[in-house]
Amino acid sequence: MTSALRDGGVRFFGIVGAWMEEDVIGASVANALHQGCEQVFLVDNASPDKTVEVALASGATFARSFETESYDEPARIAVMNETMHAVTEQEGAERTWWLWFDADEFPHGPRGQPIAWYLASLEDACRLVGARFFHHFPAQPPYCLPRCHPIEFQPLCYEQRSSRTRCSHRKHPLIRLDRGAPAVTMGEGFHGYDLPDMLLEAPASAFIHHFPFRAPEVTLRRMTALCDSVEGGASRIASQDRYELTSFGMQSHASQRFALYDAVYAGRWDEVVQAMPGLTAYEVVLAPWGQEWDIDVWYSKAELARTVAQARVSSG
Repeated sequence: MTSALRDGGVRFFGIVGAWMEEDVIGASVANALHQGCEQVFLVDNASPDKTVEVALASGATFARSFETESYDEPARIAVMNETMHAVTEQEGAERTWWLWFDADEFPHGPRGQPIAWYLASLEDACRLVGARFFHHFPAQPPYCLPRCHPIEFQPLCYEQRSSRTRCSHRKHPLIRLDRGAPAVTMGEGFHGYDLPDMLLEAPASAFIHHFPFRAPEVTLRRMTALCDSVEGGASRIASQDRYELTSFGMQSHASQRFALYDAVYAGRWDEVVQAMPGLTAYEVVLAPWGQEWDIDVWYSKAELARTVAQARVSSG
């Protein structure tokens, strides 16, 4: 996937930030490698489960672990930026593309093509790629299997758009660092970046598929650990909730999804849409993913069928 980039002296790496994502990070790392990343660097927020073990088994490169008492987005982004800049300097390439993603995000290029192919086609002046962003929901089991792209089981989705950026892109997950040029620093949530007037954005959008709801018991365990108060004290997400309430007038998307847990798994979609995180001036409509092109995955249909059959046997 990366040969066209490497032949031109361009490198392509991925970086993922994770906390307590052992059920999905193996697949998201596999997806990033399938998209053409030479390596995927893991920055882990001291996950209490097997997130690191699963990520490394799927091909990730351990970069750094850091520990915080609560969810700390500025600290997470700072560590990821430090990692990106250190690896870029160490590799010493003239141009280095970076794909930023969360453990529950599955990006791909325009019309389903691998990201590396799209990057190789861009004019040299383009150093930034924005992405259309789709939230997916679990309509029926199996909701998510560890070795598969979750879209196989969760086609139901809606697109979240931003009114604050060009092309309504919610995130800008792909940036290129050039030797001798001012260093680019990614912003919180991968929504923005510094040097906005110096980076030319690519003409076509990448796509990000977001899967915050997986198997019910796994999802509830993670959401409870993140959003529920501990022995009468503050929750892990409390400080982020306070910041977003002050800045944007609403709690974090994580807390909003936690409040929607029962409605999502009960299929009460009207209730879900009315309280949808990120709801703005546009109408939110839940519908199956229905593009005219397929999303390229790293396994065959036969392998998918065997994985599903094994899961059904295991679940009885």
